[in-house]
Amino acid sequence: MAKLLGGTRRRPMKAEDREKREKAMRSWLVVIRVMDKCTPVAAMIDKDGEAILEDVFAKKKTGTLEMRASSMLLYIRWCQSKGFFPFPVTEQLAYVYVDELRKNNAPATRANSYRSALAFCKGSLLLDGIDAILSSSRVTGSAHRSFLTKRLLKQRDALTVDQVQVLEQVVCGDCPLRDKVFAGHCLLCIYGRLRFGDSQNIVEEPDIDGDYVECGLTIHKTMHLAGRARRLLPVVAPTFGVTGLDWGSQFLEARATSTLRGWPGTPFLPAPVLGGGWSAARLQTTEAAMWLCELLHKYGVLKEKLLNVGAHSSKQQRCRGWQKLE
Repeated sequence: MAKLLGGTRRRPMKAEDREKREKAMRSWLVVIRVMDKCTPVAAMIDKDGEAILEDVFAKKKTGTLEMRASSMLLYIRWCQSKGFFPFPVTEQLAYVYVDELRKNNAPATRANSYRSALAFCKGSLLLDGIDAILSSSRVTGSAHRSFLTKRLLKQRDALTVDQVQVLEQVVCGDCPLRDKVFAGHCLLCIYGRLRFGDSQNIVEEPDIDGDYVECGLTIHKTMHLAGRARRLLPVVAPTFGVTGLDWGSQFLEARATSTLRGWPGTPFLPAPVLGGGWSAARLQTTEAAMWLCELLHKYGVLKEKLLNVGAHSSKQQRCRGWQKLE
């Protein structure tokens, strides 16, 4: 954990988010410059400056901008390598591209991602000639044939009841404060049906209402950005778990002792720093997955049972063994 969480310089969450969005904007600026007269946005940039991109993409999530820009840049580089003009995009050129992706065994979703990127450009940048491509049966069919080569989906294992009991015992037992905070956070994700990444956007410190832990978040994976910061998504989790212990109260007490507090623009669970304390940076999902496996192993779970356990294990609809317990 020391090597994983303390070995690199970490940036505050706001700075990291701002840097990612600025990078996405720079990528789109490159794409729009190549599009030139095929999109009216290029003329707007020439007249009013590059800052207008913030307004053009104001309703789009940073992750969406990154993904769509990546698809368009791959297409532009392919055209340049073949000596083609990438814009305006014709149905014939789009078919040649997606068909070559299939024949060259490119990643199975790349062709469909390209079609989605074109639809994105049509809606956001008013790019010409996209309808003919999206309605083309041969472009759609070739992209579908590529998708059929995708490997079968393999999800993370759901946590077993025994593993959930270990987490509850860590929170309620005489364990290091850092372990109690992290284990309680995992339990909040389990009982509140939260993705770990979404849980980082909890904007208020949870409180206890009867037998439930309650809090709210504004940003989550399936939201539309137009509704951002306009409505809280309530999160409710039973404070008494499968062991019968009051993990919720102990979790909030551990957070208070650690001087952690939910607040807009800050991670609900920051990355810990060497020597104790917490940084201003968010704990990444991959880091949380490693920490979860290490924590469970530390308190008695065999490594063989953790080979396919990750942060998303807490989001599974039902813990394995739950029905037997009931």
